[in-house]
Amino acid sequence: MFIVATLDDTVSIVPHLFNEQLSTIVAEELDRKLANTIFQELGLCICLYDILSMGDCILLPSDSNFHIKVKFRYVVFRPNIDEILVGKIRSSSKDGITVTLGFFDDILIPSTKLQHPSRFIEAEQTWAWQYETDDETHDLVMDIGEEIRFRVVQEIFEDTAPKEMPNNNTSITQTTNDDDKKVPYTIIGSISEPDACDVMGSRACGRKPEKEDRETDPIKYCIASRVYFECVHKKYRGCENKEKYETAMESIMKGIRKRVDDLL
Repeated sequence: MFIVATLDDTVSIVPHLFNEQLSTIVAEELDRKLANTIFQELGLCICLYDILSMGDCILLPSDSNFHIKVKFRYVVFRPNIDEILVGKIRSSSKDGITVTLGFFDDILIPSTKLQHPSRFIEAEQTWAWQYETDDETHDLVMDIGEEIRFRVVQEIFEDTAPKEMPNNNTSITQTTNDDDKKVPYTIIGSISEPDACDVMGSRACGRKPEKEDRETDPIKYCIASRVYFECVHKKYRGCENKEKYETAMESIMKGIRKRVDDLL
């Protein structure tokens, strides 16, 4: 579901943080800058994995900040094509179903990639799979908030960078069009599989997702670990015992790295 990407960047450190642990400040600045950011052809940045190397601190003329070049690894959400994911139905329309993973909402299952035959119920604004048995046809309604398994079949990256300003001689007209509503990263899913139990949620096959799927979800664990790290960091940040602080931080990060390595 996610990868660890090697990146490099220049981090700027403000003067009032000069007396703090350098690696901790750099990690915080990288997360503040990159977390929840989408890079073209890479994916959605989640949180820092580790720092590989840091260069010398450089002080530029007329600038009181330190600038340091950093090489690091970052956890990025980018599922593989044909990977099976479990999400929840966020909304439905005639165009299809939108699914959320909790931290990522731009997932679309088009109407052409739903189970066949399916019909859209206008009154309830939901889709229903018309499941056929020997005797009759049953409507298996895909309700909002229901868990659903789907296969990743396509990913779409859109360049949403601001366009160049027009010439001074050109009049500016504010309009709303499709280009203004571009989503930087969209995942296209499918549930039109021969065996619905492999891809659809508990309503389709009468069973819930395996317990292990929830307990070993690497992306949720990584986010939770980062939050825990931040809480402990705030607790020990002002303490006078620097050795105790550094030991606690090192132990926490070592445990996080080991757990993520196991999940990868």
